[in-house]
Amino acid sequence: MTLPSSATPPGQSEHQALQNALQASQIRVVGHQDIFDLAEIRLMTTVLLAYGNSSRGFLYAEPGLLNAQIPPPDLVLAHPSVGLMVFECKAYTQDFIYGMEAGSLKIMRHGREQLVNPLRQAQRGMFAIKDGFERFAHRGPRPLFHAMVALPNIDEAEWQRLGYDRFFDSRVLLFQEHIQDPDRLQARISALVDHTRQRTQASTPLSPDAETVLLRVFGDSSVMNDARQAMRDLDAEHIGAQIDILENRLRHLSPEQERLSRLNTWGHPFLVRGVAGSGKSIVLANQVARTLYRFHKQQAQLPLFEDLAPDVPRIGVICFNRTLVALLHDRIVRAYHALTGQDLPANLLVTDLNGLLFQLAQKTRHFKYISTNKTRHPAERARKHLEQLEKLRLEHADVFEQARFDGVFIDEGQDAHPDEYLLIRTLVRPDRQTREPSITIFYDDAQNVYGHPPPVWRDLSLNIAGGRAVFMQESYRNSREILTFGMNILLGTHARHRQRVATRRFLDVHTLQEKELIEEAPGGWQVNFAQPTGIAPTVKGFRSRFEQLDWVAEAALALITQEHVRPEHIVILAPTATPFRYLSQRITQLANTPLPLRVVGGSYQQFLDRLLIMPGHLTLATIYAAKGYDAPIAFLVDTDQLGNGVVDRARFYVGITRAKRYLIVTGLDLPNTLLREALAEAERYDTRTGDQSSSRG
Repeated sequence: MTLPSSATPPGQSEHQALQNALQASQIRVVGHQDIFDLAEIRLMTTVLLAYGNSSRGFLYAEPGLLNAQIPPPDLVLAHPSVGLMVFECKAYTQDFIYGMEAGSLKIMRHGREQLVNPLRQAQRGMFAIKDGFERFAHRGPRPLFHAMVALPNIDEAEWQRLGYDRFFDSRVLLFQEHIQDPDRLQARISALVDHTRQRTQASTPLSPDAETVLLRVFGDSSVMNDARQAMRDLDAEHIGAQIDILENRLRHLSPEQERLSRLNTWGHPFLVRGVAGSGKSIVLANQVARTLYRFHKQQAQLPLFEDLAPDVPRIGVICFNRTLVALLHDRIVRAYHALTGQDLPANLLVTDLNGLLFQLAQKTRHFKYISTNKTRHPAERARKHLEQLEKLRLEHADVFEQARFDGVFIDEGQDAHPDEYLLIRTLVRPDRQTREPSITIFYDDAQNVYGHPPPVWRDLSLNIAGGRAVFMQESYRNSREILTFGMNILLGTHARHRQRVATRRFLDVHTLQEKELIEEAPGGWQVNFAQPTGIAPTVKGFRSRFEQLDWVAEAALALITQEHVRPEHIVILAPTATPFRYLSQRITQLANTPLPLRVVGGSYQQFLDRLLIMPGHLTLATIYAAKGYDAPIAFLVDTDQLGNGVVDRARFYVGITRAKRYLIVTGLDLPNTLLREALAEAERYDTRTGDQSSSRG
């Protein structure tokens, strides 16, 4: 069986053949949309025609490998008759190869000779997958592991005529004739599999159990997994021991996160909405890493001379909270290193909007930065900056173009005023093909702590219609108990009727109900988008501010000294930085040994540009400063100082959703406050379950 030829424009027939093969296949296929190299498209098409009729197995294009430090393999096939096969595909024609040296191909790239060993590249991917398999497989048969090199543009007879077959074992090579004929491809792969089975005495190439284990090895999950901490010899009843076990688990992307992480949104606007803890920033980091990698792959194609290579786009990641920049940068660094084993390229800038505008003012005297001290309202500041940009475009076009991006990713998009979106849109060039801006926005209505009106995207000339928006529907960070607790405060279950109505509009309750993510039950709301833990939030009201802060200091230290909780697994949050001076002094006084503190927010600006949470440090931060971060245990103090309006309810919701497992809410027990509402919600939980999670000092 030979693939048909066609007189259609270059690339069109290959793409159509791949689509036809995908539609006819039963095997699971992931990542085909990431392939733009025609040689890889032809290889994937032929592999699908040869092996796609199996309901078992999978075919992955450029899959991320958990905690691997190498670029992803071009193609990975898992199949019952094959085992696990890693393909490295090279689009070389004979003209690019200038000979052999030390077992490597001598090729010409960008006008310079380079040595490349594609078989070694394939084997590195194979061994990385094998190592990952061994981490998860405790017993049972191992699959067969193989590596092959595909050369779709080289004829085997010509390869042999030039004597290259003396340097490479032909059994691990696929040539043009194999890529054109699925039967010949299958025959060569089968010969390699038979050889491996005879050598290993394996009874079956891939058992169902081994396939299940293999699936755990793949995915862009590196950004979710911090460096493993050594497990301590603790009593299992200690909270610290329980948290250590949870924090040291290898986490994997959900199917939804995996799909969105690989989604190519370049060339047009795209909106990712989601509930708290759904992994939006993780998906953002993976999307940015994948985008950088796609352009890196385009650069790495084989023009003979460098001036023929495509331009490198300038990419921005923009947020609206200075403390979040370090976290986003760290996640993108890890995601990109997992994909490529390399550092971030220079064409990426991660910044907050104020920082971006300040940097622009530092680079040119034709643009003046307007600080929040001069004009606090974001809409007015945005309009004044926009006027300057328009003048810059007209009078200094070269400077204006240098300031622009080819595409941006926006995190915590609900923190931006609609006029700030106009400002950002001006700083993004339209895509050359689509003439639309490449702007991907991550957004959560419930965490709108600045109270900005929701954007009308069409008024901003951002077209997100026609499948350009998704909604992430499950929380993987917070427990159902924490989210239900926060949702009832956010929606004003225990507030006056007028406040409840206003908050429902603010949150877009209709969408959450329509998707059955929340439902109104007798006496309050129930969240359906997270798993329960059976651990209720603790709420405590006090008679005085000092009594509250003394109790919080003692409780945090008891968790560290008696329950053996690591300091970095606790964050203490407040609406403002006012309590931090007394609280930090009190913690220092009570601690038997020196306890490093990290205080961020308000006038405490020493760590604004660093990661908020660091090993061995107890963190005290304002709610604003902690956006995007989380910890197994979170205290929210001075809750009574939050107002009853929708913005402060959103601040409360952001604060409590920093807690992954244990939440402690405190404040003065005063009437008509969010603390009083929190006590009422805790009592409602007590009534339903018989627990005692609320108290008054």
